[in-house]
Parts: sequence; C-alpha cells; structure tokens
Amino acid sequence: MSPPKTFNRLLVFKKLHQKLDDLQQQLIVQDEKLHCRMDTIDEKVNEVAQTEARLLEHSRDDTYVITEDVKMCCKILEKYKILVMFAKAGGGKSKTSLQIAMIYQEKMYTPMLFVNDEITTNRDLINFDDKNIVIVEDLFA
Repeated sequence: MSPPKTFNRLLVFKKLHQKLDDLQQQLIVQDEKLHCRMDTIDEKVNEVAQTEARLLEHSRDDTYVITEDVKMCCKILEKYKILVMFAKAGGGKSKTSLQIAMIYQEKMYTPMLFVNDEITTNRDLINFDDKNIVIVEDLFA
C-alpha cells in the first residue's frame, strides 16, 4: 500500500523548503565574504591614495637630489626583493624611501606607506602576488 498523495506532497515540500533554506544560508555566507572583500578593497584604495599624496608632495620638493644611496637601495631591491633601512632621526630614510617608491611606481609597482604599527593592522591589504613597494615608517616609533 502506497502512502497517500498528500503525504508525498508534504515530503516534497519539506525537501524543497530545506533546499531553499540551505541556498539562503549559502547566499548569506557569500554576501558576508563579498562585503569583507569590498571593505578590504576600500581600505587599500584609501591607503594607496594617502601614499600617492605623500609621493606627490615629495615630487614637488625642488630641494631633493637623488643620491647614490637611492641607486644602491634600488640595486638591493632588484637583487633581494627586500630592503631594510635604518639610521638616526633626520638621516633621510623617509625621503629616500619615497624616492625609491616613485622609481618603482614608474615600473608599475603599487606603493603603500604605513606609519608606526599600521602594518600590523593593515597587512591584509598587501597581496604578495601583486607588485608592491611597501614602506613602513617608524615601525618601532
């Protein structure tokens, strides 16, 4: 004896309802991921815009002269893909790093400047598959 048609319809309806619930949950998760990615993109655009403003300010400095240090730093970056500069306050690290960033920007790198510990809270903005030039100024304040 087969179950009545009404019972079969209820089973089908219940399965459809469960599938709809599952799809809705998947859409919610995807929406959350999309919002997270959009927030990250917005943060990166903001960071790059701030860096661009600093580079523009540096490019307008008529008193800056490219030094042998900048050329040496670029050679080190070409060879090792990383460069750490340290010197006493007023030693020219900031100006040198901005000049290097401008040089690499011409090579289609995206410059990003972080100050103090911003790098720790914004490290997800850096995609190591992209061509970036990352400057961390006064990391240890």
